Amino acid sequence: MREWYTQEEYATMLSSYPWKIDVVVTHAPPESVNDESDSAHTGITVLREYVDVVGPQYLLHGHTFPDPPLEQVGRTSVIYTHGMRIVTL
Repeated sequence: MREWYTQEEYATMLSSYPWKIDVVVTHAPPESVNDESDSAHTGITVLREYVDVVGPQYLLHGHTFPDPPLEQVGRTSVIYTHGMRIVTL
């Protein structure tokens, strides 16, 4: 059993979301948000499109190791976490 989704599978999943979500919690970041140069740590294209169009209030992610992490994308506060983190929303 594989442990990842393709960009197309992410697009299918995201298409079933309600139009407006306030908080998105995801393992991998949106594309061009705290991603890295190797393909295993590149963000999700359709998730970036969702953030750009819908602008959820918060997006929490891990998976990459940004230094320093990007913390704002348009209207969305991006919260990078590694290990454990307490977040007050």
